[in-house]
Amino acid sequence: MSAPFCATLVYLLSGRMGKLMPKRLLRVIQWIGLVPAECVCTVCNRNFKVQLHSLSRVSDAQKALQLKFDQHKCANDGGKPPIESSGR
Repeated sequence: MSAPFCATLVYLLSGRMGKLMPKRLLRVIQWIGLVPAECVCTVCNRNFKVQLHSLSRVSDAQKALQLKFDQHKCANDGGKPPIESSGR
């Protein structure tokens, strides 16, 4: 695919007029052993925490965080800049 075609496709899929949506990622910011306990959206900086009952299994914690992340809508308030990836 050519770059202009990809940019157009992203524009159409984003549903936004005038600007492209940045790619949002879920980044773990706190671990309890091997279990992800708290994450943040890299676009709007919204935090997502795992409920206590989901901390016993890694897969339960991952599913709970991913579900919360997938259901949220980014609304960057302008107060916090998007988080930069550390490459980890």
